[in-house]
Amino acid sequence: MGEHKIPKKQPSVLISVPTFGLDPNPNQFLNTFLGAMNEFIIRGWRVSTFFPYRRPIVVAENEIANLAITHGFDYIFRMDDDVHGFQAGMVNKLIDADKDIISGVMFTAGFPYSLCAFNKKDKSKSLVDIYDKRELELTEVEGRGVQPCDMTATPFTLIKTTIFEKILTPYYEVVGSVAVDSIFFQKLLDAGIQPFVHMDVQLIHRHVSAWNRHYLYNAEARAMLASGMINKESNVYPILVEQFGVDGKLDPLMLKGCHIIE
Repeated sequence: MGEHKIPKKQPSVLISVPTFGLDPNPNQFLNTFLGAMNEFIIRGWRVSTFFPYRRPIVVAENEIANLAITHGFDYIFRMDDDVHGFQAGMVNKLIDADKDIISGVMFTAGFPYSLCAFNKKDKSKSLVDIYDKRELELTEVEGRGVQPCDMTATPFTLIKTTIFEKILTPYYEVVGSVAVDSIFFQKLLDAGIQPFVHMDVQLIHRHVSAWNRHYLYNAEARAMLASGMINKESNVYPILVEQFGVDGKLDPLMLKGCHIIE
């Protein structure tokens, strides 16, 4: 009698988007969503979708996690509905990295237009305390390819559902005015789970991209200093004055980097 091979189990992924309708041109997001979904399908993954529409973000995040766990999905692919700029291979890069949690990167949609991939300057400090005290204690991740980080946003993020076995419920929660992401990623770090970002998977966040964020940062910083909108009481004032002068007119023809993370 011939041997019967057991078919290899197809990985399963729940593609989830907490939908807020933030982007006035949803076609941009839709193209990215469909491009991402097609890459899972082409690889033979079993794909389902879930859109918790206009739910409070912490409620939506827990609904996504609980649904994935209850129905036995291997992965969650978490997307935001105000990112776009999909390029072929982006999902494959995240899959091939084979990490517990790995995200593509985007930039904040407002000043200082930071890359949303951060490391703590002092590893002993909590992300929760850093956010709550508004300390300038984070640095942007640098380099190419797969890089470890302490925290990232989750605009285009592949998550193994096994990570939820290692952290207590509620997986996502609100603590005062602290950002949900700061709390969640500190839980991961406390559980010994290393987050990663793929620096070669860069999305456009609303109107902000890798190509224009420095121009936006320079223009807004100079305008705030010139108008007096930002003053000596702000913890970022000394940094901006050093870069642009007290009136925002220092080195007027020089494009300077984004080095502030709030």
